[in-house]
Amino acid sequence: MRKLLLSLAMTIAAGVSFSAEANLTVVRKGPAAGCLAEYTPLKLTIAGPVALPPGFWDVKGVEIGAFCWTERLQGWQFGVFNVADAFSGLQLGAVNVARDAYGVQIGVINVIESCDYPFLPIVNWNF
Repeated sequence: MRKLLLSLAMTIAAGVSFSAEANLTVVRKGPAAGCLAEYTPLKLTIAGPVALPPGFWDVKGVEIGAFCWTERLQGWQFGVFNVADAFSGLQLGAVNVARDAYGVQIGVINVIESCDYPFLPIVNWNF
């Protein structure tokens, strides 16, 4: 009886692992796979991917949250800690970080990596 239960458990575990592996091999292009758009007009964020809508979405509109993290942002980002790979618009928070920007950052610490002056307190901008 023990051998039967053990072999049954191993079979179930193998089936679950193979089905999980099959799901991981599906190629998706971002969180919007199968959707009509690759961005969201409103994102409410707690921290990174823990947001509504869930996952990493590009934002064309407004993102509000504690730790806002978006790859591409066109619009406004309001949070305690804001991160965007590329943004055009406004970042308003205690700490604002962007690799490439066309807009204004208002906060205690503001970083735009592609700018002539990458770090400025209170206000930073790049046009």
